Amino acid sequence: MKKITSLFVAMLLLLSSCGSVPLTGRKQVLLVSDQEVLSSSLTQYSDYMKSAKKSSSKDGAAMVTRVGKKIAAATEQYLRNNGLESEIKNFAWEFNLVNDPQVNAFCTHHLSGSRTNQSFLS
Repeated sequence: MKKITSLFVAMLLLLSSCGSVPLTGRKQVLLVSDQEVLSSSLTQYSDYMKSAKKSSSKDGAAMVTRVGKKIAAATEQYLRNNGLESEIKNFAWEFNLVNDPQVNAFCTHHLSGSRTNQSFLS
């Protein structure tokens, strides 16, 4: 009986932490608050950019910016097409090419006041 009660309580806790992604409507389990994730990602992004050496390749940086702008435009068009145009102002796109032998691209979220911003870093 204790196992069933414990399982039931665990299921209730899990279900109470469920939410949906505003842009897609996809269901998700929230183990950490959005505020914590956003705060942590801003700190990590800032720390990374302080220690990362930006590339001196003008051609490479131009390519990253060109591709990043296409991703930004596609994202913004998606938002417009799905009635989420008001979200566009929450995105602050930033494109960087850093010297690193590892091929990688990533996005981070960070706060601007109480709004969520998106930065693209490559």
